[in-house]
Amino acid sequence: MPGLSAYRIMKLMVLISALLLVSCATPPEIEDAGTKEEALEINRGMTGEQVLGILGEPEKIENFLIDQNQVVTVWFYKREVSRSTEMVTTGTRTELRYNPLLQREVEVEEYITSPVIKSVIQNIKIAFREGKVSNWESNLIEDKNLIDD
Repeated sequence: MPGLSAYRIMKLMVLISALLLVSCATPPEIEDAGTKEEALEINRGMTGEQVLGILGEPEKIENFLIDQNQVVTVWFYKREVSRSTEMVTTGTRTELRYNPLLQREVEVEEYITSPVIKSVIQNIKIAFREGKVSNWESNLIEDKNLIDD
């Protein structure tokens, strides 16, 4: 049947177009301040001033009572180390379109896509005892946010 093959070709072209659109993404933008490499420069025994020189001001500072006489101060940092935008498929819809080869309307399934911002966030916690770094940890979290139209 010639009509059936033309319909399949049109459906395949729509699918290929959707896949090409979904695969589009902008390259990540790397921030200069507060990256993972800079966090690796933190060493035990460093002073708060030295840490400030590397990472800047912390987002939050909290004090914790460990023993009756010992307080640990923790500095919290949250840094975006990369960001990119990509298109993702969020659904499908079926529409009637005129097919000039068949000379009639046919149902065409379309993919609905939306842009998503993908960020990689680095959380850093630095513990101070008696004014010097006693311990620190860092982890990376991927965060995706759908951009509303």
